[in-house]
Parts: sequence; C-alpha cells; structure tokens
Amino acid sequence: INKRKVTIINTCSIQQEIQDLARVTCPDSVSVGINPMFSPKLSHINRTALVCEASPTRTGDDISEFLVEAGMRVTRLTPSEHDRTMSACQTLPHTLIITYIMSMPSSKEELATLLEIAPPPMQALMCLAARIIENEPETYWDIQKNNGYSIQVRDQIKKNLNNLESWLEGNEVERFHDAIRDRRESLGDLILSYGNTCRVIFEALNSDES
Repeated sequence: INKRKVTIINTCSIQQEIQDLARVTCPDSVSVGINPMFSPKLSHINRTALVCEASPTRTGDDISEFLVEAGMRVTRLTPSEHDRTMSACQTLPHTLIITYIMSMPSSKEELATLLEIAPPPMQALMCLAARIIENEPETYWDIQKNNGYSIQVRDQIKKNLNNLESWLEGNEVERFHDAIRDRRESLGDLILSYGNTCRVIFEALNSDES
C-alpha cells in the first residue's frame, strides 16, 4: 500500500475495523466512512447517511455538505459510536428477522397457505424477511460477525427468550404483564407515534395495490 497522504473513503457496515486498518497502513491519510441507512433500491431523499471519522476533518465536512445538498439527512459519529449504534439499529432487528427466516416453514406451498390467512404482524415480518433474502447474505453476515458489539445484542436476545420461557413454565403471568407495562411506560409518546405508523403499514398490506 502506498503510504503517502491520500483520502480513504469506505462504505462499510462496520467502521471500527476498517478505520483502524486505515490509520495503521496510511497514518497520514484522511479516512472517512459513509454508511447509508437504507438500501440502494430505495430513494435517498430524506433518508439518513452516517459519516464516520475518528475526529472531524474538512473532507468529512465536505462529504456531509454534499449529502445534505443531495437531499439526505446526515449524522456524524466516531467509528466506535457507529458500531455501537449499529448493534442496536442493525444487529438487533436483523437477528430477529433472520431467526424468523430460519423458523418459517421450509415448504413454499405451506408458507403460502399460512400467508393467505396470516394477520398483519406475520405479513409484515414476511416483508422484512423478503428484503433480507433478496439481498446478498454477505452484508448480514458481516454485521453479525464483525461488529464487536453484536454478541452483546444476541446475548440479550437469548436472555429475554429464556426469561419468557421461564415465566411460561412457572405460569408467572404477572411477570409477563409487568415487563410489557414497564416498556409501555418507558417508551411514552413513541408508542402513539409508532402505533399510528403501524396502522398505516397494516392497512397498506391489505390494500388492493399491495
């Protein structure tokens, strides 16, 4: 690698590892990561792009300004902040959806029969599953494998599943009720906002145009 001063721009889903490599191999260079929070199959307008640097640079400023002028919203993070945040924004939902994919009936005919009568939550999960399945699996593997914070997320999922199983085995209905109520109280007005959005999505799933 030519170690002269260059500008390195990456679009990786994991930032800490690639930024560390850039710092070691090209210590005098500027390294900026850009991680769009949306599939390239979607419009970029009003969607978020993350711009990642160990410390702000003029290059990062210029890239951020360009993305904003193109119609995107920009959030700037350090590589460590990026990976920790993505463990919640990507690892968590991806793990749950991948688990759904691995748990659904393997027979297309059986699944199609179920989807004919499925309530909106299952239909919505199938939409999310289809989005992951139609894309290259390498991206989802990298997010699970190479983000150092991902294992903590999966451990938390296992812990919560074990708690649920324990409550069911012990018929501890109040523990279950309390867990849901606690989340309702902690989330506050987010419940109303996302509840309304959910109703719009569910209506769209059963519209004639879907």
